[in-house]
Amino acid sequence: MGMGYATAKFLIYNCWETIGSHGGIIAGDLILGHAMTEEEATEKIAVFKARHEEFNVSYPALKKPGDKTRFVSIVNRPEWWR
Repeated sequence: MGMGYATAKFLIYNCWETIGSHGGIIAGDLILGHAMTEEEATEKIAVFKARHEEFNVSYPALKKPGDKTRFVSIVNRPEWWR
């Protein structure tokens, strides 16, 4: 069945921020993946960044001034999955 989020050492997130049509900030994060080592997390983040950049090139009209996106890994904590 494979490793899942609950048993991973690191969780990988996309943290984003944009300006809504009302002029206010809209922000959030999305879990994208998991990794067992810091090296694996770094590699996966590089892949997600590349995909994000490719998307922005393919769909430039969707990127607004002020949009912010970052990809991060955090150390997983077992109690989050109980």
